[in-house]
Amino acid sequence: MNSSVRCILGFCLFSLVSACQHGPISSESRGLDILDFHVSLTPDLQTGVVYGVQKIMIRLPKNHPETLSFTSGVITVTEVSINGHRVDTQLVDGQLVLPLVSTKKPKELIEITAKYSSKPVRGYTADKSTLYTEYFSCDWMICQQENFGDKATVTLELNLPKKMESIGPGKLLGSKWLPNGLHQSTWRSELAYSPYLYAFAFGDFVTVKQKSGSVSLKYMSTVVDEDALLHLFAPTADMLSFFEEKAGTPFPHEEYTQLYVEGRSAQEAVSHSVIGEASLELILTDPKEDWVIAHELAHQWWGNGVTCTDISEFWLNEGITTFMVAAWKEHRWGYAAYERELQFAKKRYQRAIDAGMDVPLAYDGKYPSLGIRRNIQYSKGAIFMDILRSELGDEAFWAGLRNYTIKNMGKTVSSPDLQSEFERESKMDLSSLFDEWVYGKAQ
Repeated sequence: MNSSVRCILGFCLFSLVSACQHGPISSESRGLDILDFHVSLTPDLQTGVVYGVQKIMIRLPKNHPETLSFTSGVITVTEVSINGHRVDTQLVDGQLVLPLVSTKKPKELIEITAKYSSKPVRGYTADKSTLYTEYFSCDWMICQQENFGDKATVTLELNLPKKMESIGPGKLLGSKWLPNGLHQSTWRSELAYSPYLYAFAFGDFVTVKQKSGSVSLKYMSTVVDEDALLHLFAPTADMLSFFEEKAGTPFPHEEYTQLYVEGRSAQEAVSHSVIGEASLELILTDPKEDWVIAHELAHQWWGNGVTCTDISEFWLNEGITTFMVAAWKEHRWGYAAYERELQFAKKRYQRAIDAGMDVPLAYDGKYPSLGIRRNIQYSKGAIFMDILRSELGDEAFWAGLRNYTIKNMGKTVSSPDLQSEFERESKMDLSSLFDEWVYGKAQ
């Protein structure tokens, strides 16, 4: 596959983010700690509208701000209460703004309850019997789309017109028929994640199950049959074992599901991924083209488990994951396959250089295009990881990455967190290297 096609097909739904975002998270909301979401969602497959009842548990700091903001998107809120008391809301600069009652109590907990409806337009694919979502959680629930740094646990109740197989965040707790004739499936993640990783799917899927150690693997689709699913996702078990070893920590859930769909999808989510047939078509003739399976699986550690604090540090999600695809290729297919991945990255990075946008990895300014942003955060990030490997040597490099992953699993990170672990293991001062590649400080 040539590098231009590879760029078009690849690497998650981040290609949609900046083009569609509704503005930054209000600075007034950053001091608040969202602990848990509970969402009861009823999708109408005929109209495309979803109806939701949601509870949000938040810890307030002492002397907290007077308002709390959420991404508004296409959600219409019909009723909101805080600790049982109705409140009025406002739309300000694309944000849903709620008033907060002043308190001097440290770490006070509040519960927001909201009823709403929405007709999602982003990352929401549905027909009369199947639906799946990708990335844009705040089109179907109340959340802060770009606030990566505030992770929360989540419960998702899917209320469906009939009993169908479903996919949701974490573990399926159970299912039952409701008095109104709908069938409810309840999913729960006890591990905290950034809201952009919440996703769900349901439909009349063909399902194949396998095992990788203690982890149950599921491959699901309405597009192909069981034999095709087994062929397409054959590398998954070996990949999972490889990433567990390199991360130094096991896969964080009992089950990992890959949903195979039409189109070009390539998106990680809590405990599952959505992968389009266009992203996997070459694996049918060349088993070495397994990069998209590796990329989305690697995100379960780097990106989902260990998450960047904000969009300026997004290279920690995507650059490390892009590099780990190359590392998998080396393990499975040999060093030439590793070098081939790095050559793809170098070609994409060169496009940013040619465009006059060779910015630092932790650049917090505007990019002229989404392609250039990806050329930096994905491709330059992977190249930098390869440089660190060469500088430190394999023993110190892999030990540093393992320590970084183990220490920060379930947390959010910034570039100094990675630097400190590599310096600790290598006993080297990496300031100049990080200044040059990550921070952009003058030498």
